[in-house]
Amino acid sequence: MQKKIDLFKIYQRKTALVIDDYPDMRGSIRRMLVNFGIASVDTASSGEEAILKCEHNHFDLILADYNLGDTKSGQQILEELRFRNLLKFTSSYVMITAETTRTMVFGALEYQPDDYLTKPFTQSVLQLRLDRLMLEKEALFPINHAIDTGDFERAIACCDERIELQDRYQEKAWRLKARCFYMRHKFPQARKIYEDVQKERTLDWAQIGLGKCLIEMGELDQAEQIFAELVANNCLCLEVFDCLAD
Repeated sequence: MQKKIDLFKIYQRKTALVIDDYPDMRGSIRRMLVNFGIASVDTASSGEEAILKCEHNHFDLILADYNLGDTKSGQQILEELRFRNLLKFTSSYVMITAETTRTMVFGALEYQPDDYLTKPFTQSVLQLRLDRLMLEKEALFPINHAIDTGDFERAIACCDERIELQDRYQEKAWRLKARCFYMRHKFPQARKIYEDVQKERTLDWAQIGLGKCLIEMGELDQAEQIFAELVANNCLCLEVFDCLAD
């Protein structure tokens, strides 16, 4: 019961944007979010309208359909928001789609939405997924907020504090710490994290991060070997193919 009360309080502080070209679906998802406790839920029927609203408003949660007809897709919206810094690290982006094709999944994983939901879904399924996402964002808020403000040293310190707790968000904290080092061009430090993570368990994100660090450090042969192994193992991240193309 206490967990539900805490979640409701978290939802009450959030603003949301629902992007879908079908009015009935927009209305349905909006009603679900209101039922969860989110008081401010805006909607957009096209990619262009969504970008415009994000230019003038901050949204803590964005749920976007992948296929928006003849307008920008949910994936293209995510790419533009990331590129223009209109989507904060403290915010959440959830991709919704009825498609499960390999090509679509490639695109969705390249810019890594916070979650991925397949139609059709019920209110209980949506709440289960969002509850988990909201709790994660709440736990990692100090880290993500520091990244949003460009204070990478603080972000790294917050990562260390989170890692010491040894809870369910420990892996995410390691991943964010490595990303902070990478974004600051401190490639040897990022490389060490990726290598240490790999000693415990083989993870695609750590292999990709290691490969990118090796490229930046001029160790191209080793980087190529890592990305070739990822491709051979059917890794679904376009980031791999981008690195190989470079």
